[in-house]
Amino acid sequence: MTDAEITLAWILIDPHDRARKYILYGLGQEKLAIEHLKEAYARSGEKDERLKQGIEAREGWLNSQRVDFLTEVNVGHWAGKDTRTMAEEADCKSLYDFAYQPFSGPTHSMWQHVGRYNLKGCNNPLHKYHRVPVITEQDLDIDYVYRSAIYITESGYSIDSTWRKR
Repeated sequence: MTDAEITLAWILIDPHDRARKYILYGLGQEKLAIEHLKEAYARSGEKDERLKQGIEAREGWLNSQRVDFLTEVNVGHWAGKDTRTMAEEADCKSLYDFAYQPFSGPTHSMWQHVGRYNLKGCNNPLHKYHRVPVITEQDLDIDYVYRSAIYITESGYSIDSTWRKR
């Protein structure tokens, strides 16, 4: 949600150019995914009809927006800058600092999350109290629903205020 809010706020600074970059990048990623699926299909000894139909459906979706031979694949970031820079430019730095960054750890399985929530200390002193993997049960937290609602609401305000300025 926070990534969507930052992305939307940044796009709305210059919607014509930035929305176009965003869409073309997504279409390029779809083209790349289709090529990976085609390779997998060609490598498989048995021809999976569902996979073939999935490939055809994805190609149809891509070609309905832009013919695939004109679609470029960009393996970098679609905006040419990182999310932090986008947040700064879109005046969303506090959202980045207090929501995007803290949730990035769990999303990307980074050490600050894994070390805290997916490891426990071994009780054997001969093992030097090393850490062992664990999957902990976590209770649902209504705060996440509340925060999601706030981000959706803020995204709506971003769109509304940007279009009112025009």
